Amino acid sequence: MNKHHIFRKLAGLFALCILLASTWSCSKEPKAAAGNTPPAKVQNGVKESALTTVTLSPQAEQRLGVETVIVERRKLPRALELGGEIIAPPGREVTIAAPVAGVVLAANGTEPQAGMTVRKGQAVFRLLPLPAGQDFIGAPEEVALKKTQYRVTLAKAERARQLLQDKAGSEKALQEAQAELAIAEAAYKSAEARLQLSNSHNPDSDIIAHSTMALAAPFDGVVQHIDVAPRQNVAAGTALFQIASQNPVWVRTPVYVGDLSSVDRQQPARISSFGAAKDGAAFEAQPVQGPTLSDANAAST
Repeated sequence: MNKHHIFRKLAGLFALCILLASTWSCSKEPKAAAGNTPPAKVQNGVKESALTTVTLSPQAEQRLGVETVIVERRKLPRALELGGEIIAPPGREVTIAAPVAGVVLAANGTEPQAGMTVRKGQAVFRLLPLPAGQDFIGAPEEVALKKTQYRVTLAKAERARQLLQDKAGSEKALQEAQAELAIAEAAYKSAEARLQLSNSHNPDSDIIAHSTMALAAPFDGVVQHIDVAPRQNVAAGTALFQIASQNPVWVRTPVYVGDLSSVDRQQPARISSFGAAKDGAAFEAQPVQGPTLSDANAAST
C-alpha cells in the first residue's frame, strides 16, 4: 500500500510538470512572433543625395520676390486696419441757397453737373430775380411798359443835361434825372430778359449777364449735388447746390468701442486705398480734433 501510494504521487507530480511546460511554451510563442514583425516597412527608398534640386536664376528670384535677409530683432507696433470715409472738414461743405425768388439759369450756357470741379468765384448758376408777387415771366405788356418808362427817363436826363449846359438848370436836377434813368434802364433790361427767357431756349448772353446775379462758389472744391434745374422757378431760401472743399480733407473712421482704448490718438495714421498692398503707396494723416460722433447700432465711435 505504501509503495502504491508513493507511485501515485510521483505520477501526479510528473503530470503537473508536463502541464506547466506546455503552458509556458504556448505563452512564449506569440511574444516571439510579435517581436519578429517590424512596425513599418519602407519600399523604394530614396537617399537624400538623390533628391531633385531646383536652382533659381537671379531673374526668377526677383520675379518671385525671393530674397535672403539677416534676421534682426526690432519692435513692431500693433496696427488696427479699419475702413474710413473721406469727408470735408466742418465749415468747408456749404449749401448755396437763392437769396431772392427768381428763375435759375445755367451760367455761361453750360449746365453744371454733380462732381465737377469749380474755382473760387466761379459762377455755377445765375438767378433772374422776379418782382414780388409775380409767378410768371416774360409778359410782353410789361416789357412795353418798362421800355416806355426808360425812354421817358432818358429824354428827361438829356433835357436836364442840356439845361445845365445852357446855364438854365442845376447839377442836382441832372443827378436826380440820371438816377431815375438808371432805375428805369435796369427795370427795362430785367423785363426784356424775362421775355426772352420765356420765348427762347438760347437767350442773349449779354442781356442775361446784365439782368441776373451770379451764384458763385465761395471756395475751390467739388459740386457735391445739385437740387434744381435750369429755368426752374425758386422761392427765396431754396437750396440750389452744395460745394465741398478738397483741400484739406478728413478721413472719418468708425472704431469699435472695445478697441478704442488700444488706439493711440496722438500717433499718425497710414491711409491707403482699398485692395492696396501693405507695402504699397500710402499717405500719412495727422490726428485732428473733430466733433465726437457715435453710432449706437454699430457700437462704434
